[in-house]
Amino acid sequence: MAAASSVLHQLPDKALLDGEAKRLCLLAALLLPLREIDVTQSGGKAAKQAKTMAAYLIRESLKRRVKDGDVVDALHKDAVTFLEVWRELKGSGDSPELRTKLGQSIRRLKDMWPAAAVIAPILQAQVAAPLGVESAWEPATAARTDVTDSAACCCELIDAVHAFKLEKAHELKPMMDGKAIMRVLEMKAGGPALGKATAKVMNWQLANPTGTVEQCAAMLRAEKL
Repeated sequence: MAAASSVLHQLPDKALLDGEAKRLCLLAALLLPLREIDVTQSGGKAAKQAKTMAAYLIRESLKRRVKDGDVVDALHKDAVTFLEVWRELKGSGDSPELRTKLGQSIRRLKDMWPAAAVIAPILQAQVAAPLGVESAWEPATAARTDVTDSAACCCELIDAVHAFKLEKAHELKPMMDGKAIMRVLEMKAGGPALGKATAKVMNWQLANPTGTVEQCAAMLRAEKL
């Protein structure tokens, strides 16, 4: 948690978190070692709502909202995605698939996405290794674990989000509605096929933030062929 606190103090102005978001970020960092442990449900409404040990402790021991446990669970999962994105950027560089991957993560986290950028580099630290998982941490793969490097990794991720114009990805609406998609694909009815096409539209938008409706329609026609 100390590492997360230090990184939080170095967040750029374009990715600041409010007080409650910072508290949830620190809580998620503190509970990182518990992220792979599931609670054995013994009945009762609270137990059924808890999905992980982290969420269970937040609800039962800290007496916080169930929603807070859900946020911490989401941060644990999507911080992994953020770390993967950072490593790919360092390796092969930018790609449409990478922008889509990052954008979908931001859509899940909404305004909490900067917290995932804070937690991502901490995943490489030995103290954050998940309990109950053998060989979960290896020194050879823990490239960036000190505060300075963790802060640098966090800032690089935040810069990438803004460079890709994904900071408001959670507010995006598909640029083509159901009727427009059906017209382009000459569909006579909706159903699962329309849902898949709508998802393709959103993924394309995330990968092409300056793209036009005409370009998106051309993508749909090409994939149909």
